[in-house]
Amino acid sequence: TGGAQSAWMNGTDLIDTLLHPDSRVAQVLTPKESQGLEDIRKLLVSAHIQQNAIPADLTAGDDPVNLYLIEEFGGVRRKTDFKKAARSVINGLKFIKTAQAQAAMKAEGMHRITIS
Repeated sequence: TGGAQSAWMNGTDLIDTLLHPDSRVAQVLTPKESQGLEDIRKLLVSAHIQQNAIPADLTAGDDPVNLYLIEEFGGVRRKTDFKKAARSVINGLKFIKTAQAQAAMKAEGMHRITIS
């Protein structure tokens, strides 16, 4: 890669820095948290050795932890489902329009009651 490190190796360097005994982070981590970071570091090194392949178990499903790991350390961004996003926006707009119409009808009904 010509001197430039991969995102995987940058991630392992970051974890090494965090786990260094002199780091403030290492001093406040519980043993379980330190072991978790070490496990992530091992995973990253292993993935880098395998030609930067992303482990299949990280890309399977929508587990927020796995998504975070592959985004932060692997530089992988999930593709946006534009149809789903568009439907969500349209549904939101319909909801707002319906709520506005109901509020207007309610206000008009209250206005009629007060005039009568």
